[in-house]
Amino acid sequence: MKKIIWFTFWGLMMSSFTDTEPVMYGNHLQQLVFKDVNKVLERFSKQYELVVNGSGGAFCEDIEQVMLALHIQKYVGIEESRKIYIELLEAMVNQLNKNKELRPYLREYPTTYAPIQLTINFVAKETRYPPKEYVHFVFKNQADILFFNNYENNKLETIHTEPFKESLQIIHQEKIRKL
Repeated sequence: MKKIIWFTFWGLMMSSFTDTEPVMYGNHLQQLVFKDVNKVLERFSKQYELVVNGSGGAFCEDIEQVMLALHIQKYVGIEESRKIYIELLEAMVNQLNKNKELRPYLREYPTTYAPIQLTINFVAKETRYPPKEYVHFVFKNQADILFFNNYENNKLETIHTEPFKESLQIIHQEKIRKL
């Protein structure tokens, strides 16, 4: 009986060492993803005064989710906040799709907007919240609705919502008009 247990244990141990396929898990995968995200942020930091407030995601065996929270020090309305949000999101998706080393770990290739959770706070250096006519916070929820919020009476208030597809169409139509 001891021999059977020992051989079973030995077989399990040896099978874990004989896997010849290179595998990337967790920390290393996260570092590669955020190396690409940092390239995007460097490019946008020339346009906007931005600060990374938080980052993370789910990177166990593949790229399940990439989360990024930013502060941009500027007062913006709905149109400009939409433009900034979509530009940043598109740039991150494009950057991740360009990286051949990450492709085997993307749940879908080419990847879409779905695994990226981006939130942006628009603030001014001198005040915590912008005046009520400006957007303070923009994010996309799981149902693909883009929310534009501001604080009123110490409470986060939704000032506008729109389907994410509509946001994309608006931005792409603006790009076409500029051509």
